[in-house]
Amino acid sequence: MLQELEDFLVPVQEEELPLLWQRLLEHLSRLLQAPASLLYAADPAEYAHFRYEAGVGLAHTPQPQVFKLGEGFLGQAVYEKAPLMQTFPAAVLGESWLSALVEVEEVSLVAIPLLYQGQVEGLWVLASTASEVPSLLKEPAWKAFLEKWAAYLHSLRSRRYIQALLEQTQVQNQELLTREEELRQNLEELAVTQEEMRRTQQLLAERARWQEFAIDLFTLMAGSAVPARFDSVARIFLAQLGQYVGAQACAALLPTEESFTLLYHWKARKAAFEPPAQWSFSEHLLSALTSQRTCTTATSREVGLEAGPSHWVVAPYFTPQGLGGLLAVGFAEATPLEPEAARAYSWLSIAFFSAYERIQSQIARYTSLIQTLAQLTGASIQRVNLSGFPAQLPWTPPGPDQSAYWDSLQKAIEDREDFWVPPPDLSAGRELVLLIGKETAVRLTWP
Repeated sequence: MLQELEDFLVPVQEEELPLLWQRLLEHLSRLLQAPASLLYAADPAEYAHFRYEAGVGLAHTPQPQVFKLGEGFLGQAVYEKAPLMQTFPAAVLGESWLSALVEVEEVSLVAIPLLYQGQVEGLWVLASTASEVPSLLKEPAWKAFLEKWAAYLHSLRSRRYIQALLEQTQVQNQELLTREEELRQNLEELAVTQEEMRRTQQLLAERARWQEFAIDLFTLMAGSAVPARFDSVARIFLAQLGQYVGAQACAALLPTEESFTLLYHWKARKAAFEPPAQWSFSEHLLSALTSQRTCTTATSREVGLEAGPSHWVVAPYFTPQGLGGLLAVGFAEATPLEPEAARAYSWLSIAFFSAYERIQSQIARYTSLIQTLAQLTGASIQRVNLSGFPAQLPWTPPGPDQSAYWDSLQKAIEDREDFWVPPPDLSAGRELVLLIGKETAVRLTWP
């Protein structure tokens, strides 16, 4: 029976999706003997929002059409990433939540998050009088189907996101083509018409080349939702950018009170250059970036370097509070900054630092949760920098076999585990090490 469900998850055109969802939800309702079934999908542009996709067994269009992460019963199921079940009187359910789903005295509303790689891609809502539905969905066959359904929704969200960017590009290209036609008509009697058209075609090709590359890197950063993986994704981003433009080095910088701190960097293999931890930009360059709010070119002296690439392209990232980051790309020789390239650099700066802000927000929420857990359980808490492992870690293994203790922790770090607990034969104490990022951890110990 479940194999029949998987047969619905085939690639179709956007206009065919309503029919596909309708047939799938009808099949699910019959299979589970549920009077109504609905599907919400993650918004491709605003990931914390979920929008109504389709439903069966409804008296009219359900409410809400859109809900946010943590908002109401549906939003709470998404936030907890676990199925929730609640029973409502039918009349109350119709007025307050979805609609008059069925003509019974009460219904059990089951909200099932569809998870792909730890992220909620959709929410399946089932109105049923059967209380055993949540336990049924824990069976291996059902879990496998729900994972495939979530993977299908993830692919659909990525496709819609890219399609929105492509449609925007097509509109811009159409506007440019319209201007080109007007120019061609005005210059029809001149001998330079052919040359003018050739240049226009080159401009279109350059724009398409940059836009395709920018979309690829946008997609890369859009998928970097896990803090433990962000370091590697950030370096891949900078490496692909540097190799694409033929640069010697790329750097992502965060502003501090008096300088800029190196966040991530990449350099070509043949480049005899080691980016410093602190960069001092000239006042003239900072003033130009702040006033023009677009990328610009600068010399190595203007970015505060005495060695390395002699010419830099600097793309700023602005937040409501001001300058929030800089993307710097270094070249051995001066390179003209064409309009399409300048626009692409600005897009890429936004893609990189907006993803970084999302990760930092996740880490902040995670840290707050850890602190609350420590307070509730009476644990001592230590923030740990793993860059000096193990010599600079602020604790000594409690057991006699310190080498095996450190080896076990090192393996957990290299495997990018979410947490590590020492094996009982290596430590008699009660401790837990939460691995937040590649170089950051939090250690909890209990008396």
